[in-house]
Amino acid sequence: MNDVWGYSLHLNIHGCPNEKSTRTAVQSFIDELCRRIDMEKHGRLFYDEFGEGYLHGPSFVQMIKTSSITGHFDPNKNTLFLDVFSCKTFEPKVVEDFVQEYFGAEIRDKTWMERK
Repeated sequence: MNDVWGYSLHLNIHGCPNEKSTRTAVQSFIDELCRRIDMEKHGRLFYDEFGEGYLHGPSFVQMIKTSSITGHFDPNKNTLFLDVFSCKTFEPKVVEDFVQEYFGAEIRDKTWMERK
């Protein structure tokens, strides 16, 4: 029996162009990411832009059949904080490579966790 309940990847991505933080761009990113890691979306993308001052920016949540993909943009620093969590295994390198391809950005910090 596998004692791992799920897998969680956390990426701090620097150098994201602000035009990639729009609802349309995020939807395209999610659609392709789910295809590449073989995840099935559950429902619609939740996307909202809110906050004040330096805390203002877009955030998103895409439920997937096995958990969720969430992201929070800091448009002042062109940064995206991305989390992919699933009880179905996925290859973190595939996510990292696609993030760099799509956003043309640098992953400065990453954490891979097995949730038990």
